[in-house]
Amino acid sequence: MEGISNLLKLDGLTLLLYDSEKKALIPKVKLGNSNIAYKNKSELKFDNDDYEKHLNSPYREGIRPISDLINYKNRNCKVPKKAGYFGYYNIMLKDEFMGLIGFSYNNENTPMTEIDSFMKTICIEIGMLIKKYNLYKNIKEELIKSKEIEESIDLFLHTATDHMCIVDRYGNFIKIGPKWPNTLGWNLEELQGMNISDIVHSDDFPYICKLYNNEPKNNELRKLKSRCLCKNGDYKWLDY
Repeated sequence: MEGISNLLKLDGLTLLLYDSEKKALIPKVKLGNSNIAYKNKSELKFDNDDYEKHLNSPYREGIRPISDLINYKNRNCKVPKKAGYFGYYNIMLKDEFMGLIGFSYNNENTPMTEIDSFMKTICIEIGMLIKKYNLYKNIKEELIKSKEIEESIDLFLHTATDHMCIVDRYGNFIKIGPKWPNTLGWNLEELQGMNISDIVHSDDFPYICKLYNNEPKNNELRKLKSRCLCKNGDYKWLDY
């Protein structure tokens, strides 16, 4: 942002990002005069009504005399005494409002003109960066949730007093509680490489398939009973 400020010879620049949960604009960057304009402001209310007023404001994107802002009743920032001109550009991406860039020039500083194309390109690029960041943030949050769920499942399996396991729709073991290796003699790695058909007695398998293929209600646990193959070749009756 400092590069933009230096290039346009600005005396103040603010990057305000829209927070949809708080319904507010959050000042993320404050340079020069903006430190005065947004002093002690961590967020600016910006609900649906404010958004409509912003879109329908007579003060469109671009540069204008500071007197326009002083006369604007809905302003939510302090006007620096030296400021002579102000302007803003919306950060939009596919009609999604993400925030805006505000800037100012002092009285003695002649504003640069013909910056519309440059600023709108900058706003699109910032919008794309925000989109990528939000996507990364959402993916990271989902991964954290997934890890927490997996840790809860592992804790449940390892503290259960029964023979507990999780299999996929094809009968492959995904997770297995520690009682299985203790009872059948197979180690955990061997069991996790198996299908349920590999250890269930052939006479019991049709019955197990029938129960397994019935849709559970409200994610209820399935309670099964069959003869299961031990590593030494014997079979044991197991409730699981």
